Amino acid sequence: MSDRSNIVVIADEAHRSQYDFIDGFARHMRDALPNASFIGFTGTPIEATDKNTRAVFGDYISVYDIQGTDRRLALVAADLVQHFEARLEVMDGKAMVVCMSRRICVDLYKALIALRPAWHHDGDEQGAFKIVMTGSASDPADWQPHIRTKLRREALAKRFKNPVDPLKLVIVRDMWLTGFDAPCMHTMYVDKPMQGHGLMQAIARVNRVFRDKPGGLVVDYLGLANQLKRALHTYTESGGKGETALDQEEAVALMLQYHDVCCGIFHGFGFGDGHALAAHVVAPGSTAVRPSHRRRAKNGWTKP
Repeated sequence: MSDRSNIVVIADEAHRSQYDFIDGFARHMRDALPNASFIGFTGTPIEATDKNTRAVFGDYISVYDIQGTDRRLALVAADLVQHFEARLEVMDGKAMVVCMSRRICVDLYKALIALRPAWHHDGDEQGAFKIVMTGSASDPADWQPHIRTKLRREALAKRFKNPVDPLKLVIVRDMWLTGFDAPCMHTMYVDKPMQGHGLMQAIARVNRVFRDKPGGLVVDYLGLANQLKRALHTYTESGGKGETALDQEEAVALMLQYHDVCCGIFHGFGFGDGHALAAHVVAPGSTAVRPSHRRRAKNGWTKP
């Protein structure tokens, strides 16, 4: 593909498939880019007897300090517990913690439960604290208790949105950061790099009007002030006065959510012409646009 020597290939999970030099991904990459420089990243400890990683990528450039990470996680957990309990003394409500990876979600959960064992419960229907994330059977064994089906995640969402339900705190990586409204949530703890529209959408989760809640609080563990200033500057320049406009990804997520609701309502009925049915099914809180107006509202729906 190219004989140039100024090409850099960056590989995540630098073990496993990167070792197959007979007929695998690593072989094909090196055939295509024989003079490139290869840099590998791996979170898996490399055994002293495993010479493959360094044979392929060279010696270490930087070593990830797991002990330093554990110390930081313990500090974050202690601060979060102290802050959230003090927050609940002033104002009843709920909180969300946003982490940068599923592994960190699980590790932080363990650190928090070590401090407050009473928050944990094995069952979805009980407990004050849960992780909301997706996964598969191939994920590590200690992740499996936190990996739930869509129906189980929906049940947790229902609990979290209920102001009187004892589920007070959730940890997420990506889920529930867009298109999820829980007005009783008043605090968000952010430990994940975010910027632009994604950051605006995330912090908007705590700004929903609810009873006497004066506003939402965002606790920043990474130092996102500059990113937030830039995001706000971009947003205000565009003339925004409320929450940012929905992007395509969030719009699709909302559409699928309402589609599931409609499918449940009409389960067992023979629809026949789906287009005819669509003209009569209206998303909650919306008004159907008459056919004569659909050219102006391209998506076929409009807010009342």
